[in-house]
Amino acid sequence: MRFHLLGSAAGKPVPRTFCRCRVCLHALEQGGPDLRTRTGMNLFLDGDSSREPKYRIDLPPDTGHHMMAHRFNLNLLEHLLFTHSHEDHFDLLYLRHRGRLMSDRAEMPWLNIYGSAETKGEFDTWNLNLDDLRLRYHQVEPFQSFSVDEMEVFAIKGNHAPGTLHYVIRHAGKSVLLAWDTGWYEDETWEALKGLKLDAVFMECTQFGGPEEIRHSSHCNFYTLRMMRERLLEMDVILGDTPYVTVHMGDNGLLLHSERVDLAEPHNITVGYDGLELGV
Repeated sequence: MRFHLLGSAAGKPVPRTFCRCRVCLHALEQGGPDLRTRTGMNLFLDGDSSREPKYRIDLPPDTGHHMMAHRFNLNLLEHLLFTHSHEDHFDLLYLRHRGRLMSDRAEMPWLNIYGSAETKGEFDTWNLNLDDLRLRYHQVEPFQSFSVDEMEVFAIKGNHAPGTLHYVIRHAGKSVLLAWDTGWYEDETWEALKGLKLDAVFMECTQFGGPEEIRHSSHCNFYTLRMMRERLLEMDVILGDTPYVTVHMGDNGLLLHSERVDLAEPHNITVGYDGLELGV
């Protein structure tokens, strides 16, 4: 599997309009890793070298930017997994566009959408014509395993807003945890992870730096991120060299990308950035 990180910021993009903090000014000057937008991801299976992904996780409002910057399109997208319905992950205007295509709509594949009951509640408020837009919504329960075409997916609960799901993606003997947004996992989630063997983890870290104490809900700080990794190590779910990548990084803490890297590398944690690709 190959994971293509497209948006590594939290709810507000970096650089942020009107902001003159050191992070936003550096992003404008450098146009590099600090130029981050909101978290989304394309997923490609083994041997797929196309720029037309079949699988995607979340649909943030800057998806169009990434299509141009990273040169892919969503013409053949068939499966879309939503973590939750906050606006930085869930912009259904892109789905409405499916009804306004100038190309042959008969060539547009049906799009299967997966998410919690709470996400479906928000989805339903958009009053989309599912048949006309060729959409199907599949409600997912926490701790449910289900098939997504060639993949197996196991849903667990994030400790964020009601209905937040994280996904363990399984294919060809490999398993990867996609975990944003969250605080420290609740006991039932830790219990569900027992016995799993993960080959990589993408986990939110909205605040780098900050107090050396666990945030028990909503979002991870860097200390919570490290402690969650330590817990997974103690449970033998990951190994010391298992790739562990941060996503959903806010400007909280006012650290530049290079400064985050300096903090994270001694803990065998990779700081994510827009365009990062990881194969497992």
